[in-house]
Amino acid sequence: MLKKIILSSLLLVLATGFAWSQTPVISAKSAGTQCSGNTFFVIPVNGSDIVPAGTTYSWPSPIITGSITGAGAASNMTNISGTLSTTTIAAQGATAVYTVTPVNGGFTGSTFTVTVTVNVAFTPQSVENGVIV
Repeated sequence: MLKKIILSSLLLVLATGFAWSQTPVISAKSAGTQCSGNTFFVIPVNGSDIVPAGTTYSWPSPIITGSITGAGAASNMTNISGTLSTTTIAAQGATAVYTVTPVNGGFTGSTFTVTVTVNVAFTPQSVENGVIV
């Protein structure tokens, strides 16, 4: 009886084109260190993560350490990206930590974080005696 049910279900999938959705499972990511004003992109892929085709991402405004502008909430995005700027001059720069929710079909995966460090973009004015000033 079980074989008949499985076979019937398989035939229904083949006949209707219905495909089973899968819940995304994605680990924490880093967008590395970005210069102020540059756009970062994080696009999770299959491998150690489970990222079904068609997965979208949503997030509230990130948690900011230092001073960052350009960060905000987004929903139903195909990647995690943004253009962040900072005036924070510190060895570690300014940081934005996004808490992202992945969704595939009707399946919502567990949240994961994306960390972005932003440094001030430095534009040298001149070189004097071999020193950039």
